[in-house]
Amino acid sequence: MRRLPAAVLCAAAALVLIVGTTGAARGQTAGDPPFEVPVVDLAAALECPHPFTHPEHEPVLLVHGTFTNGHENFSWNWELFLPSRGYDYCLVTYPSRGTGDMQVSAEYVAYAVQEMHRRTGSKVDVVGHSQGGLMPRWAIKWWPSVQGAVDDYVMLAGPNHGVLLGTNAEQSPVPIIPVAYQFAPESKFLAALNAGDESPGAVDYSSIYSVTDELVQPVLPVPTPALDWGRTEPNVRNVSVQDVCPGRLVDHLTVGTTDRVVMELTLDALAHPGPVEVARVPMTPTCVLPDQYAVPEQFPVLLEQFQRSFGGGFPELGLTDTEPPLKVYATQVARPDPAPAPAGDVEGDRAAAGTLAATGGTFPVAVGVALVALALASRRLVR
Repeated sequence: MRRLPAAVLCAAAALVLIVGTTGAARGQTAGDPPFEVPVVDLAAALECPHPFTHPEHEPVLLVHGTFTNGHENFSWNWELFLPSRGYDYCLVTYPSRGTGDMQVSAEYVAYAVQEMHRRTGSKVDVVGHSQGGLMPRWAIKWWPSVQGAVDDYVMLAGPNHGVLLGTNAEQSPVPIIPVAYQFAPESKFLAALNAGDESPGAVDYSSIYSVTDELVQPVLPVPTPALDWGRTEPNVRNVSVQDVCPGRLVDHLTVGTTDRVVMELTLDALAHPGPVEVARVPMTPTCVLPDQYAVPEQFPVLLEQFQRSFGGGFPELGLTDTEPPLKVYATQVARPDPAPAPAGDVEGDRAAAGTLAATGGTFPVAVGVALVALALASRRLVR
């Protein structure tokens, strides 16, 4: 039996090393776009403050809006409300207070869903406010593993078809934050997001909004937060607060933080099969209950969070004079069918996940180099 020469062994070892260290994060499937953000950064952005102790409910991922972060958005409301109703939760905080490219921010959401599923073995529910009620749709649409791992997605004031304050790149006289271009109704981002099926997969979509929201406009004649407007889809429900409580005044902040009607509608979606159902949320006593946690005792908590957040100064805003270009995967006409959600790993191992590098186009090139080296070495052996 001939001994393999050192060149062959070195090439094979290089191939194993490359595959083992530059592959996609655990939880991804072959149809997923590779993460461009280093996985160690994606892992650091996910926080699960408490152990998962409520298997009777699916864990909830909270996704914040623009100009804030996870704890600022939710520490004084949903982080208190969900445990009181028996739900485990995690938060994700994406960079630059959500002012950057939503395609990049979506990678943080995609990883968070994959990791929560891996740890719990359960599907994941997602609740997002404002940008958080829009950008996770990008992750669901383009990452089959995410689409397969999400059960309910509840959007609170999600600008699914843009907002009047969105800026056309040709109209801005000065550079602005990237996300402002993507909020424009005619943006390339929204065109790609809403092309084809607006509610793909077996996910249940609930869009909850307020007609008195001062930011997410217009709501007439077609509500910009609505999905599949004018169509009857069993996995989609569009509900305004005023559908439950006519005349109720709810602004953009409270629709995603403390409004009691919104909270009860959201919990209805999470607790039942399918999307939210207004008939299950009675007007009495819901419409006369005060906002949840909007009490003076919570104000110091919010102030402390803001002081901690701004202790390191303001983030880099990355001003630009044009909308971020679409990622290559978003220009594809067809996507593969959603892959079954991968089996969960209840114990989890974030440290191991954090060692994986983002691959981009590096992985196939590196593997190709190693394969060529291996082939050349084998050719010498044959000779």
